[in-house]
Amino acid sequence: MHHNSNASVSNNVKLVSFDVFDTLLTRRVTSPHTIFYLCANSAIEEGLINCSAETYVMLRREAETVTRTGQPDWQTDDKRIFDFLIKLLVVTPETGLRLRALEIEWERKLLVPVPGAAEMLDKERIAGYKVAF
Repeated sequence: MHHNSNASVSNNVKLVSFDVFDTLLTRRVTSPHTIFYLCANSAIEEGLINCSAETYVMLRREAETVTRTGQPDWQTDDKRIFDFLIKLLVVTPETGLRLRALEIEWERKLLVPVPGAAEMLDKERIAGYKVAF
């Protein structure tokens, strides 16, 4: 477990920040990209895409990389990713929304709390810290 918290005191405000993934929540898969394979298989079953799971994963990863390019702190968001992905897949915006929903569904199914994370948060809150994620 990574404890990525940064406590600081400024103007009488005590703040601690936590990275969400791998500190508070983790996925029950060895690689985050496994989610993309599961989404691809679901999308194929629903008839949403006409490519292999491997091609979908490659395009999904490319969409994320491209939409990070030139962004402050290399950040992107799911709207930008899926807007670009629908162009790569040559599918409708409605299909893109369903693909995004599938990814969210798989993330929810596979996310679990890191053991001890809730206690760690409670400890900081009891100590009077505001919590940021």
